Amino acid sequence: SGQAGNTRGRQEKPVATDDLNANRERIQRLEALLAFEGDLRATQTLRELFYCVANEIQRCVPCRQAFIFTAGRGHRLNVSTVSNLTAIDKNAPLVRWLSEAVTGQLEEALNRYNDQRWLPHEFVLEGAQDGIALPFRNAIMLPLAARGGRLLGVVLLVREIPFAEQEIHVLSRLGQTIWHAWYSHAPRQRRGWNWLASRRVWVAAFVLAVLALFIPVPLTVLAPLEVVPKNPFIVAAPMDGVIDQITVEPNRQVSEGDLLFRYVDTNYGAALELAEQSSAVALTRLQTTRQSSFLSQQGRRDLAVMKAEFDLAQTELQKAKQDMAKTVVSAPRSGVVVFSSKVDWQGRPVATGEKIVEIANPDNVEYRVDLSVSDSIVLTDGARVKVFLDSDPLEPKEARLISSAYRARVTDADQLAFQLTVQPLGGEQPRIGSRGTAQIFGETVTLGFYLFRRPLSKIRQMVGW
Repeated sequence: SGQAGNTRGRQEKPVATDDLNANRERIQRLEALLAFEGDLRATQTLRELFYCVANEIQRCVPCRQAFIFTAGRGHRLNVSTVSNLTAIDKNAPLVRWLSEAVTGQLEEALNRYNDQRWLPHEFVLEGAQDGIALPFRNAIMLPLAARGGRLLGVVLLVREIPFAEQEIHVLSRLGQTIWHAWYSHAPRQRRGWNWLASRRVWVAAFVLAVLALFIPVPLTVLAPLEVVPKNPFIVAAPMDGVIDQITVEPNRQVSEGDLLFRYVDTNYGAALELAEQSSAVALTRLQTTRQSSFLSQQGRRDLAVMKAEFDLAQTELQKAKQDMAKTVVSAPRSGVVVFSSKVDWQGRPVATGEKIVEIANPDNVEYRVDLSVSDSIVLTDGARVKVFLDSDPLEPKEARLISSAYRARVTDADQLAFQLTVQPLGGEQPRIGSRGTAQIFGETVTLGFYLFRRPLSKIRQMVGW
Protein backbone atom coordinates (compact mmCIF):
# COMPACT_ATOMS: atom_id res chain seq x y z
CA SER A 1 0.00 0.00 0.00
CA GLY A 2 2.91 2.34 0.67
CA GLN A 3 4.30 1.75 -2.76
CA ALA A 4 0.89 2.41 -4.31
CA GLY A 5 0.65 5.72 -2.45
CA ASN A 6 4.05 6.79 -3.68
CA THR A 7 3.11 5.84 -7.22
CA ARG A 8 -0.14 7.85 -7.00
CA GLY A 9 1.83 10.87 -5.71
CA ARG A 10 4.28 10.70 -8.57
CA GLN A 11 1.36 10.59 -11.07
CA GLU A 12 -0.47 13.60 -9.52
CA LYS A 13 2.49 16.00 -9.80
CA PRO A 14 2.45 16.30 -13.63
CA VAL A 15 -1.31 16.88 -13.57
CA ALA A 16 -0.89 19.80 -11.21
CA THR A 17 1.87 21.22 -13.41
CA ASP A 18 -0.36 21.05 -16.55
CA ASP A 19 -3.18 22.82 -14.75
CA LEU A 20 -0.79 25.50 -13.60
CA ASN A 21 0.52 26.04 -17.12
CA ALA A 22 -3.03 26.16 -18.48
CA ASN A 23 -3.99 28.76 -15.89
CA ARG A 24 -0.93 30.81 -16.77
CA GLU A 25 -1.88 30.72 -20.45
CA ARG A 26 -5.43 31.78 -19.66
CA ILE A 27 -4.15 34.62 -17.52
CA GLN A 28 -1.75 35.71 -20.26
CA ARG A 29 -4.55 35.62 -22.87
CA LEU A 30 -6.78 37.61 -20.52
CA GLU A 31 -4.02 40.16 -19.91
CA ALA A 32 -3.43 40.43 -23.69
CA LEU A 33 -7.17 40.87 -24.24
CA LEU A 34 -7.44 43.61 -21.61
CA ALA A 35 -4.30 45.35 -22.92
CA PHE A 36 -5.68 45.22 -26.48
CA GLU A 37 -9.02 46.69 -25.39
CA GLY A 38 -7.18 49.43 -23.53
CA ASP A 39 -5.15 50.27 -26.65
CA LEU A 40 -8.36 50.48 -28.72
CA ARG A 41 -9.95 52.92 -26.28
CA ALA A 42 -6.81 55.08 -26.37
CA THR A 43 -7.01 55.67 -30.13
CA GLN A 44 -8.09 59.13 -31.28
CA THR A 45 -8.94 58.61 -34.97
CA LEU A 46 -10.12 55.87 -37.30
CA ARG A 47 -6.65 55.66 -38.82
CA GLU A 48 -5.08 54.98 -35.43
CA LEU A 49 -7.81 52.44 -34.69
CA PHE A 50 -7.20 50.54 -37.95
CA TYR A 51 -3.45 50.48 -37.35
CA CYS A 52 -3.92 49.23 -33.78
CA VAL A 53 -6.36 46.47 -34.79
CA ALA A 54 -4.27 45.25 -37.73
CA ASN A 55 -1.00 45.06 -35.81
CA GLU A 56 -2.04 44.28 -32.21
CA ILE A 57 -4.85 41.76 -32.65
CA GLN A 58 -2.25 38.99 -33.11
CA ARG A 59 -1.59 39.13 -29.37
CA CYS A 60 -5.12 37.83 -28.73
CA VAL A 61 -5.73 35.65 -31.79
CA PRO A 62 -2.55 34.43 -33.48
CA CYS A 63 -2.52 34.96 -37.25
CA ARG A 64 -0.12 35.54 -40.08
CA GLN A 65 -1.73 38.72 -41.35
CA ALA A 66 -4.70 40.96 -40.54
CA PHE A 67 -6.74 43.11 -42.94
CA ILE A 68 -9.16 45.95 -42.29
CA PHE A 69 -11.87 46.49 -44.91
CA THR A 70 -14.19 49.49 -45.04
CA ALA A 71 -17.70 49.19 -46.49
CA GLY A 72 -18.65 50.95 -49.71
CA ARG A 73 -21.84 50.99 -51.75
CA GLY A 74 -23.71 47.73 -52.00
CA HIS A 75 -21.55 46.07 -49.29
CA ARG A 76 -18.53 46.51 -51.57
CA LEU A 77 -15.37 46.14 -49.44
CA ASN A 78 -12.22 48.21 -49.87
CA VAL A 79 -8.89 47.38 -48.24
CA SER A 80 -7.97 50.12 -45.79
CA THR A 81 -5.16 48.71 -43.61
CA VAL A 82 -2.90 45.63 -43.73
CA SER A 83 -0.72 44.50 -40.85
CA ASN A 84 3.02 45.11 -41.17
CA LEU A 85 2.47 47.38 -44.21
CA THR A 86 2.62 51.18 -44.21
CA ALA A 87 1.21 51.68 -47.71
CA ILE A 88 -1.23 49.68 -49.83
CA ASP A 89 -1.61 49.59 -53.58
CA LYS A 90 -5.38 49.14 -53.85
CA ASN A 91 -5.08 48.46 -57.59
CA ALA A 92 -2.69 45.55 -57.13
CA PRO A 93 -4.12 42.28 -58.61
CA LEU A 94 -3.78 40.36 -55.33
CA VAL A 95 -5.47 43.11 -53.30
CA ARG A 96 -8.34 43.38 -55.77
CA TRP A 97 -8.82 39.61 -55.86
CA LEU A 98 -8.81 39.43 -52.07
CA SER A 99 -11.42 42.22 -51.88
CA GLU A 100 -13.70 40.39 -54.29
CA ALA A 101 -13.28 37.10 -52.44
CA VAL A 102 -14.04 38.64 -49.04
CA THR A 103 -17.02 40.55 -50.50
CA GLY A 104 -18.49 37.27 -51.71
CA GLN A 105 -18.00 35.64 -48.31
CA LEU A 106 -19.55 38.70 -46.64
CA GLU A 107 -22.75 38.23 -48.64
CA GLU A 108 -22.86 34.61 -47.51
CA ALA A 109 -22.31 35.62 -43.88
CA LEU A 110 -25.01 38.31 -43.97
CA ASN A 111 -27.53 35.82 -45.37
CA ARG A 112 -27.44 33.87 -42.12
CA TYR A 113 -30.02 34.25 -39.38
CA ASN A 114 -30.21 37.65 -37.71
CA ASP A 115 -28.65 36.43 -34.46
CA GLN A 116 -25.67 34.94 -36.36
CA ARG A 117 -25.03 37.31 -39.24
CA TRP A 118 -22.63 39.48 -37.23
CA LEU A 119 -20.71 36.55 -35.68
CA PRO A 120 -17.22 35.51 -36.90
CA HIS A 121 -17.36 33.68 -40.23
CA GLU A 122 -14.64 31.14 -41.00
CA PHE A 123 -13.88 30.08 -44.56
CA VAL A 124 -11.07 28.92 -46.87
CA LEU A 125 -9.56 31.17 -49.54
CA GLU A 126 -9.77 29.24 -52.80
CA GLY A 127 -7.91 30.03 -56.01
CA ALA A 128 -5.27 32.59 -56.77
CA GLN A 129 -4.78 35.75 -58.77
CA ASP A 130 -2.44 35.77 -61.78
CA GLY A 131 -0.71 32.62 -60.57
CA ILE A 132 0.05 34.08 -57.12
CA ALA A 133 -1.13 31.68 -54.44
CA LEU A 134 -1.58 32.72 -50.82
CA PRO A 135 0.48 30.70 -48.32
CA PHE A 136 -2.32 31.20 -45.75
CA ARG A 137 -5.66 29.86 -46.92
CA ASN A 138 -7.56 29.60 -43.65
CA ALA A 139 -9.40 32.86 -42.95
CA ILE A 140 -11.92 34.21 -40.52
CA MET A 141 -13.71 37.51 -40.83
CA LEU A 142 -15.64 39.58 -38.33
CA PRO A 143 -18.37 41.82 -39.84
CA LEU A 144 -18.97 45.04 -37.90
CA ALA A 145 -22.26 46.90 -38.13
CA ALA A 146 -23.44 50.20 -36.73
CA ARG A 147 -26.76 50.70 -35.02
CA GLY A 148 -29.57 50.13 -37.47
CA GLY A 149 -27.76 47.38 -39.37
CA ARG A 150 -25.50 49.61 -41.48
CA LEU A 151 -22.23 47.83 -42.31
CA LEU A 152 -19.13 49.61 -41.03
CA GLY A 153 -16.45 47.21 -42.25
CA VAL A 154 -14.79 43.81 -41.82
CA VAL A 155 -11.77 42.56 -39.88
CA LEU A 156 -10.07 39.62 -41.66
CA LEU A 157 -7.48 37.29 -40.13
CA VAL A 158 -5.57 34.67 -42.17
CA ARG A 159 -3.09 31.90 -41.34
CA GLU A 160 -2.03 28.39 -42.40
CA ILE A 161 -4.05 26.33 -39.90
CA PRO A 162 -7.75 26.54 -39.03
CA PHE A 163 -8.87 28.64 -36.09
CA ALA A 164 -9.80 26.90 -32.84
CA GLU A 165 -13.22 27.26 -31.27
CA GLN A 166 -11.74 29.07 -28.27
CA GLU A 167 -10.11 31.63 -30.61
CA ILE A 168 -13.43 32.21 -32.33
CA HIS A 169 -15.02 33.03 -28.94
CA VAL A 170 -12.19 35.47 -28.20
CA LEU A 171 -12.66 37.08 -31.61
CA SER A 172 -16.38 37.52 -30.87
CA ARG A 173 -15.44 39.36 -27.70
CA LEU A 174 -12.94 41.50 -29.57
CA GLY A 175 -15.57 42.29 -32.19
CA GLN A 176 -17.71 44.09 -29.62
CA THR A 177 -14.78 46.21 -28.48
CA ILE A 178 -13.65 46.98 -32.02
CA TRP A 179 -17.23 47.85 -33.02
CA HIS A 180 -17.58 50.25 -30.08
CA ALA A 181 -14.32 52.05 -30.87
CA TRP A 182 -15.05 52.15 -34.63
CA TYR A 183 -18.57 53.49 -34.09
CA SER A 184 -17.30 56.18 -31.71
CA HIS A 185 -14.83 57.47 -34.33
CA ALA A 186 -17.15 57.12 -37.35
CA PRO A 187 -18.90 60.28 -38.64
CA ARG A 188 -22.24 60.78 -36.97
CA GLN A 189 -25.43 60.62 -38.96
CA ARG A 190 -28.42 62.63 -37.93
CA ARG A 191 -31.07 60.30 -36.66
CA GLY A 192 -33.83 62.63 -37.73
CA TRP A 193 -33.05 61.92 -41.37
CA ASN A 194 -32.53 58.16 -41.17
CA TRP A 195 -36.06 57.59 -42.40
CA LEU A 196 -34.96 58.92 -45.80
CA ALA A 197 -33.03 55.69 -46.39
CA SER A 198 -36.26 53.70 -46.41
CA ARG A 199 -37.30 52.43 -49.83
CA ARG A 200 -40.94 52.87 -48.95
CA VAL A 201 -40.38 56.53 -48.29
CA TRP A 202 -38.77 57.03 -51.68
CA VAL A 203 -41.54 55.09 -53.44
CA ALA A 204 -44.19 57.12 -51.64
CA ALA A 205 -42.40 60.35 -52.49
CA PHE A 206 -42.22 59.34 -56.15
CA VAL A 207 -45.93 58.51 -56.25
CA LEU A 208 -46.83 61.80 -54.59
CA ALA A 209 -44.61 63.68 -57.03
CA VAL A 210 -46.34 62.03 -59.99
CA LEU A 211 -49.78 62.78 -58.56
CA ALA A 212 -48.77 66.38 -57.88
CA LEU A 213 -48.13 66.85 -61.60
CA PHE A 214 -51.89 66.62 -62.16
CA ILE A 215 -52.81 69.39 -59.71
CA PRO A 216 -54.69 72.16 -61.60
CA VAL A 217 -52.94 75.53 -61.42
CA PRO A 218 -53.36 78.77 -63.39
CA LEU A 219 -50.84 79.23 -66.17
CA THR A 220 -48.94 82.46 -65.46
CA VAL A 221 -46.10 84.32 -67.13
CA LEU A 222 -43.97 87.27 -66.07
CA ALA A 223 -43.26 90.31 -68.22
CA PRO A 224 -41.80 93.80 -67.67
CA LEU A 225 -44.20 96.73 -67.48
CA GLU A 226 -44.18 100.51 -67.47
CA VAL A 227 -46.74 102.99 -66.16
CA VAL A 228 -47.88 105.17 -69.09
CA PRO A 229 -50.57 107.86 -69.38
CA LYS A 230 -53.95 106.86 -70.72
CA ASN A 231 -55.15 108.85 -73.76
CA PRO A 232 -52.46 111.56 -73.49
CA PHE A 233 -52.52 114.73 -75.63
CA ILE A 234 -49.61 114.57 -78.09
CA VAL A 235 -47.82 117.81 -78.85
CA ALA A 236 -46.25 117.31 -82.30
CA ALA A 237 -43.84 119.46 -84.26
CA PRO A 238 -45.91 122.10 -86.13
CA MET A 239 -43.26 122.47 -88.86
CA ASP A 240 -39.82 121.41 -89.95
CA GLY A 241 -36.99 122.97 -88.00
CA VAL A 242 -34.48 122.65 -85.20
CA ILE A 243 -35.47 122.67 -81.53
CA ASP A 244 -33.75 125.55 -79.77
CA GLN A 245 -34.85 125.02 -76.17
CA ILE A 246 -37.22 122.95 -74.04
CA THR A 247 -38.53 125.32 -71.37
CA VAL A 248 -40.15 122.75 -69.05
CA GLU A 249 -38.82 119.85 -67.00
CA PRO A 250 -39.93 116.24 -67.58
CA ASN A 251 -42.88 114.98 -65.51
CA ARG A 252 -43.80 118.48 -64.31
CA GLN A 253 -47.26 119.99 -64.06
CA VAL A 254 -48.04 122.75 -66.61
CA SER A 255 -51.06 124.92 -67.19
CA GLU A 256 -52.77 125.81 -70.43
CA GLY A 257 -50.77 128.42 -72.34
CA ASP A 258 -47.42 127.73 -70.64
CA LEU A 259 -44.44 127.74 -73.00
CA LEU A 260 -43.23 124.25 -73.84
CA PHE A 261 -40.44 124.69 -76.39
CA ARG A 262 -39.24 126.99 -79.16
CA TYR A 263 -37.54 126.56 -82.53
CA VAL A 264 -34.38 128.19 -83.76
CA ASP A 265 -36.01 131.30 -85.37
CA THR A 266 -33.05 132.79 -87.27
CA ASN A 267 -34.31 131.81 -90.73
CA TYR A 268 -37.92 132.57 -89.88
CA GLY A 269 -37.02 136.02 -88.53
CA ALA A 270 -35.07 136.83 -91.68
CA ALA A 271 -37.95 135.61 -93.86
CA LEU A 272 -40.40 137.81 -91.91
CA GLU A 273 -38.19 140.87 -92.30
CA LEU A 274 -37.80 140.19 -96.03
CA ALA A 275 -41.57 139.74 -96.41
CA GLU A 276 -42.23 143.05 -94.62
CA GLN A 277 -39.83 144.88 -96.94
CA SER A 278 -41.33 143.21 -100.00
CA SER A 279 -44.80 144.25 -98.82
CA ALA A 280 -43.68 147.84 -98.32
CA VAL A 281 -42.13 147.97 -101.81
CA ALA A 282 -45.29 146.49 -103.35
CA LEU A 283 -47.45 149.07 -101.52
CA THR A 284 -45.29 151.95 -102.81
CA ARG A 285 -45.50 150.69 -106.37
CA LEU A 286 -49.26 150.26 -106.07
CA GLN A 287 -49.70 153.83 -104.81
CA THR A 288 -47.48 155.24 -107.57
CA THR A 289 -49.33 153.32 -110.26
CA ARG A 290 -52.69 154.38 -108.84
CA GLN A 291 -51.75 158.12 -109.08
CA SER A 292 -50.41 157.75 -112.63
CA SER A 293 -53.60 156.00 -113.73
CA PHE A 294 -55.43 159.33 -113.59
CA LEU A 295 -53.01 160.90 -116.09
CA SER A 296 -52.18 158.12 -118.58
CA GLN A 297 -53.68 155.08 -120.18
CA GLN A 298 -50.55 152.99 -119.39
CA GLY A 299 -50.96 153.67 -115.66
CA ARG A 300 -54.47 152.36 -115.74
CA ARG A 301 -53.23 149.15 -117.44
CA ASP A 302 -50.43 148.60 -114.81
CA LEU A 303 -52.74 149.19 -111.87
CA ALA A 304 -54.11 145.64 -111.91
CA VAL A 305 -50.59 144.14 -112.02
CA MET A 306 -49.39 146.24 -109.10
CA LYS A 307 -52.49 145.30 -107.12
CA ALA A 308 -51.72 141.57 -107.67
CA GLU A 309 -48.08 142.04 -106.63
CA PHE A 310 -49.21 143.80 -103.46
CA ASP A 311 -51.66 141.03 -102.59
CA LEU A 312 -48.91 138.44 -103.14
CA ALA A 313 -46.55 140.37 -100.88
CA GLN A 314 -49.23 140.55 -98.19
CA THR A 315 -49.82 136.83 -98.44
CA GLU A 316 -46.10 136.10 -98.05
CA LEU A 317 -46.00 138.47 -95.08
CA GLN A 318 -48.88 136.67 -93.38
CA LYS A 319 -47.19 133.31 -93.98
CA ALA A 320 -43.93 134.60 -92.53
CA LYS A 321 -45.78 135.84 -89.45
CA GLN A 322 -47.51 132.49 -89.04
CA ASP A 323 -44.21 130.60 -89.36
CA MET A 324 -42.65 132.95 -86.84
CA ALA A 325 -45.53 132.31 -84.44
CA LYS A 326 -45.07 128.55 -84.83
CA THR A 327 -41.51 128.76 -83.50
CA VAL A 328 -43.00 129.13 -80.03
CA VAL A 329 -45.18 126.20 -78.84
CA SER A 330 -47.38 126.51 -75.76
CA ALA A 331 -49.37 123.92 -73.80
CA PRO A 332 -52.87 123.46 -75.24
CA ARG A 333 -54.15 122.03 -71.93
CA SER A 334 -53.17 121.48 -68.33
CA GLY A 335 -51.44 118.28 -67.20
CA VAL A 336 -48.10 116.58 -66.70
CA VAL A 337 -45.48 116.97 -69.43
CA VAL A 338 -44.05 113.59 -70.41
CA PHE A 339 -40.85 113.28 -72.45
CA SER A 340 -37.45 111.69 -72.11
CA SER A 341 -34.93 114.49 -71.49
CA LYS A 342 -34.29 118.10 -72.41
CA VAL A 343 -30.80 117.23 -73.64
CA ASP A 344 -32.22 114.72 -76.13
CA TRP A 345 -34.24 117.43 -77.90
CA GLN A 346 -32.21 120.63 -77.76
CA GLY A 347 -30.49 121.20 -81.11
CA ARG A 348 -32.26 118.28 -82.73
CA PRO A 349 -33.90 118.70 -86.18
CA VAL A 350 -37.53 117.58 -86.32
CA ALA A 351 -40.06 117.05 -89.09
CA THR A 352 -43.63 118.22 -89.23
CA GLY A 353 -45.89 115.94 -87.19
CA GLU A 354 -43.11 114.36 -85.14
CA LYS A 355 -44.08 113.81 -81.49
CA ILE A 356 -42.16 116.05 -79.11
CA VAL A 357 -43.92 115.81 -75.74
CA GLU A 358 -47.10 114.40 -74.22
CA ILE A 359 -49.45 116.12 -71.81
CA ALA A 360 -51.12 113.55 -69.58
CA ASN A 361 -53.55 113.44 -66.73
CA PRO A 362 -51.68 111.97 -63.70
CA ASP A 363 -54.93 110.48 -62.36
CA ASN A 364 -55.60 108.55 -65.56
CA VAL A 365 -52.84 105.99 -66.19
CA GLU A 366 -52.46 102.42 -67.44
CA TYR A 367 -49.77 99.75 -67.68
CA ARG A 368 -47.90 98.89 -70.84
CA VAL A 369 -46.61 95.31 -70.73
CA ASP A 370 -44.12 93.81 -73.21
CA LEU A 371 -44.81 90.06 -73.28
CA SER A 372 -41.96 88.13 -74.88
CA VAL A 373 -42.84 85.89 -77.81
CA SER A 374 -41.28 82.89 -76.03
CA ASP A 375 -43.62 83.45 -73.05
CA SER A 376 -46.79 84.05 -75.06
CA ILE A 377 -49.85 82.16 -73.83
CA VAL A 378 -53.55 82.21 -74.64
CA LEU A 379 -54.94 85.44 -73.17
CA THR A 380 -58.47 86.80 -73.07
CA ASP A 381 -59.66 90.34 -72.47
CA GLY A 382 -60.30 90.91 -68.80
CA ALA A 383 -57.67 88.38 -67.67
CA ARG A 384 -56.30 88.88 -64.17
CA VAL A 385 -52.96 90.64 -63.84
CA LYS A 386 -50.94 91.13 -60.67
CA VAL A 387 -48.53 94.09 -60.78
CA PHE A 388 -45.30 94.31 -58.75
CA LEU A 389 -43.79 97.80 -59.00
CA ASP A 390 -40.06 98.19 -58.41
CA SER A 391 -40.79 101.07 -56.04
CA ASP A 392 -43.04 98.89 -53.86
CA PRO A 393 -42.41 95.18 -54.64
CA LEU A 394 -44.02 93.90 -51.42
CA GLU A 395 -47.44 95.39 -52.23
CA PRO A 396 -48.84 93.77 -55.40
CA LYS A 397 -51.60 95.65 -57.21
CA GLU A 398 -54.54 94.07 -58.98
CA ALA A 399 -55.24 94.92 -62.61
CA ARG A 400 -56.96 93.45 -65.65
CA LEU A 401 -56.02 93.00 -69.27
CA ILE A 402 -57.72 95.42 -71.69
CA SER A 403 -56.16 94.54 -75.02
CA SER A 404 -53.20 92.79 -76.60
CA ALA A 405 -51.41 93.54 -79.83
CA TYR A 406 -52.01 91.20 -82.75
CA ARG A 407 -48.47 91.48 -84.09
CA ALA A 408 -45.21 91.39 -82.16
CA ARG A 409 -42.83 94.31 -82.34
CA VAL A 410 -39.19 94.92 -81.45
CA THR A 411 -38.85 96.59 -78.05
CA ASP A 412 -36.18 99.02 -76.91
CA ALA A 413 -34.25 96.02 -75.54
CA ASP A 414 -34.12 94.44 -79.05
CA GLN A 415 -36.58 91.69 -78.09
CA LEU A 416 -39.61 90.57 -80.03
CA ALA A 417 -42.66 91.03 -77.81
CA PHE A 418 -46.41 91.56 -77.84
CA GLN A 419 -47.58 94.85 -76.35
CA LEU A 420 -50.37 94.47 -73.78
CA THR A 421 -52.51 97.20 -72.27
CA VAL A 422 -53.46 96.65 -68.64
CA GLN A 423 -55.82 98.78 -66.55
CA PRO A 424 -55.27 99.22 -62.79
CA LEU A 425 -58.17 98.39 -60.50
CA GLY A 426 -58.75 100.99 -57.80
CA GLY A 427 -56.25 102.17 -55.24
CA GLU A 428 -53.69 104.93 -55.55
CA GLN A 429 -52.56 105.62 -59.10
CA PRO A 430 -48.84 104.91 -59.61
CA ARG A 431 -46.48 107.58 -60.90
CA ILE A 432 -46.07 107.85 -64.64
CA GLY A 433 -42.79 106.30 -65.75
CA SER A 434 -42.63 103.73 -62.94
CA ARG A 435 -41.52 100.25 -63.92
CA GLY A 436 -42.04 96.78 -62.53
CA THR A 437 -43.11 93.23 -63.34
CA ALA A 438 -46.54 91.96 -64.33
CA GLN A 439 -47.78 88.45 -63.53
CA ILE A 440 -50.36 87.57 -66.16
CA PHE A 441 -52.83 84.76 -65.44
CA GLY A 442 -54.01 82.54 -68.28
CA GLU A 443 -56.05 79.38 -68.48
CA THR A 444 -55.96 76.57 -65.90
CA VAL A 445 -53.50 73.76 -66.66
CA THR A 446 -51.88 70.88 -64.78
CA LEU A 447 -48.79 71.46 -62.68
CA GLY A 448 -46.78 69.15 -64.95
CA PHE A 449 -47.60 71.24 -68.01
CA TYR A 450 -46.82 74.42 -66.07
CA LEU A 451 -43.37 73.14 -65.09
CA PHE A 452 -42.40 71.52 -68.39
CA ARG A 453 -44.09 73.90 -70.84
CA ARG A 454 -40.93 75.66 -71.96
CA PRO A 455 -38.75 72.48 -72.16
CA LEU A 456 -41.49 70.79 -74.19
CA SER A 457 -41.64 73.82 -76.47
CA LYS A 458 -37.87 73.68 -77.03
CA ILE A 459 -37.99 69.96 -77.76
CA ARG A 460 -40.87 70.47 -80.17
CA GLN A 461 -38.93 73.16 -82.03
CA MET A 462 -35.88 70.92 -82.24
CA VAL A 463 -37.75 67.78 -83.28
CA GLY A 464 -40.31 69.52 -85.46
CA TRP A 465 -43.28 67.52 -84.23
